[in-house]
Amino acid sequence: MFKKGLYELAKFTAENFDTFLISTYIAGVGLSSLAQTAAIKHNNKYSNSEKKFMIKQEWSDAGINSGLFAIITVPLGKLASELVETGRFITDDCRNFISTHAPEKINDLGKYETSITKILKKLKFKNVKPQDIENMIKKCTTVKNSMATCAVVGGGILASCVLSPIVRNIVASHRHENSTTIKPQTSNTPVLNPNPQNKPNTEVKPNIETKPHRFDDFRTRTTGMKI
Repeated sequence: MFKKGLYELAKFTAENFDTFLISTYIAGVGLSSLAQTAAIKHNNKYSNSEKKFMIKQEWSDAGINSGLFAIITVPLGKLASELVETGRFITDDCRNFISTHAPEKINDLGKYETSITKILKKLKFKNVKPQDIENMIKKCTTVKNSMATCAVVGGGILASCVLSPIVRNIVASHRHENSTTIKPQTSNTPVLNPNPQNKPNTEVKPNIETKPHRFDDFRTRTTGMKI
């Protein structure tokens, strides 16, 4: 059972290597984030708030990496595969084979509805050796898988090395701004005004007599003499 499973996996990988690359990359990113999360949780040098922030950042980066990788590589791989399947990009051997055994189909190569595999399979009704048809289908399939793999690798480099760092920096900058923004706090404690405008004047002023005095009164008080 185990050997059969490995054989089926190897067969699938050989026939769909582009899909295998995408799957293993996403799985690798997920496992790496799990390991990083476990390391952060068991590190006593960080506080709980720091751990929470770092774990969120780790999974945010993982989502961006795997998401951009899949968004770019899957369409590119399908496009490259379709270009070969429709006959727009095929080897000279395949073109000559079709031209020899099905010349009426040569003008259909490159059209959207054309399928090289279907054209080759229909040649069995024209007294073409089944082994030759099978060999040509394998060659076309190999070219198709190779084109799709090259497209996935090129798209993966673009996503991982160019687009992903840009998007991660934008997201991290946005999260950092939100986490460091200080919101104004309102308080129910009244603010004391040192100089209120409507405060009643309760200051006690000294009672200073300002009654005018005559000079004779001053002499009488100082000398005791009255005039």
